[in-house]
Amino acid sequence: MRSARATQLQAPEGSASLHLWSGVVPGVGALAEAGLRTWALKLLRRLSRAYAVRLQGFAFVDDQFHLVLQWAPEETAQWSEDEVANRWRIAHPPREVRHRIRPMDAAMTTTLARDSAAGVGQFTGQESGSATAPDQPVDTAKARRRLASLSAFLQLFKQLITFKANRQSGHRGTIWRGRFKMAWLADASALAGALSYIDLLPAAKGDGARPEESPYSSLHARVALYKGKFGATPYEPLAAPDGYLQPFPPEVAAELREDEDPMAGMGGPMLPVDMPPPMMPGVPMDGMGMGGMMAMGGMGDMGMSGTPLMPMPMPEPAMPQPGAFEPRLAVSGPWVGAALREDGPGGALSWLSLRQYLRLLDALLNQAKTWPHMPCDAPGRAPKPATPDCAAAVAGMLVAMGLQAAGFAGQWRRMAGIRG
Repeated sequence: MRSARATQLQAPEGSASLHLWSGVVPGVGALAEAGLRTWALKLLRRLSRAYAVRLQGFAFVDDQFHLVLQWAPEETAQWSEDEVANRWRIAHPPREVRHRIRPMDAAMTTTLARDSAAGVGQFTGQESGSATAPDQPVDTAKARRRLASLSAFLQLFKQLITFKANRQSGHRGTIWRGRFKMAWLADASALAGALSYIDLLPAAKGDGARPEESPYSSLHARVALYKGKFGATPYEPLAAPDGYLQPFPPEVAAELREDEDPMAGMGGPMLPVDMPPPMMPGVPMDGMGMGGMMAMGGMGDMGMSGTPLMPMPMPEPAMPQPGAFEPRLAVSGPWVGAALREDGPGGALSWLSLRQYLRLLDALLNQAKTWPHMPCDAPGRAPKPATPDCAAAVAGMLVAMGLQAAGFAGQWRRMAGIRG
């Protein structure tokens, strides 16, 4: 018996992230075409910038897609009227007058580098040289409600992929196996388990020999962003438009695998500790002219006469100025975040580095390739596959990363039984 969507969207206590997925009807093979998957990734990037979601992970394979994200509908109340209108036009750009291309097709040809530089607040929604209709007035009250809706986000995403796939193949009707499915992720260990599963899914399905090789996974996007920002040796193809959507050779991620992580082994999240501000030693107030200091024979006897000392707080450290840490390449940055350390402050796994995460996936890769999966066309009463303990091989790594093996492995068992 299916439960109401409103009931499913009620977050359990302590949960902040969601795993969402949807399968393609057997025999259609819509997502098997590389061009459509690339188009779908650009579409996902655009919609995740418009709606009240923070994309943490994704993967596209031949017969399904998976998303891991944070849903924050309460943030829409803080958006100004102009921001709501701009976000709405990102998701629903105007039609092209001359050729009447469907809404998202015109937007998909926009240069990603310019789109990244413009940001949400300065989005133009048109390609240089194209004739587009003038911006239509936006009902901001209605747009705010729609942009806060997770169902509206997935509905538009799946509809536009359906339109594109049907135009290419001549197929009619939906390409999806019903509505999207979802599951709440209870804690950081569950989030890490879900992310690792979907990042390994393309390699497990034969799309590449290394975890980061497939361009249709969030791991590939994260490695590309790391290489562009922090890589010791630049990889020039990443600076090209759509460069991060292309497969790259093993040496791109080699430094992540070879170098040591200076913060490895921290053992989980660091909790803030309340400590008083550091104080300078007290300074005697009497006789502290230069002559008095010389007469005292230097500073060794300062503060020893019982004179009351005045505490002097240390000056606050200077904050880095904007632009102090510039990317090595002008990369069209991937849009995934809110998870690992390199994603920036506020990530759900902010103590876990990309280097540690990649090594964990390397250790799990062979197991993922032989992991039993429920076929998409399995009948509803088919028994779930018997799954081995995936955490046994990496138990020590999980403990060092501050993750619970039970919560991590539970996501693998759950996802192995997904039918599509």
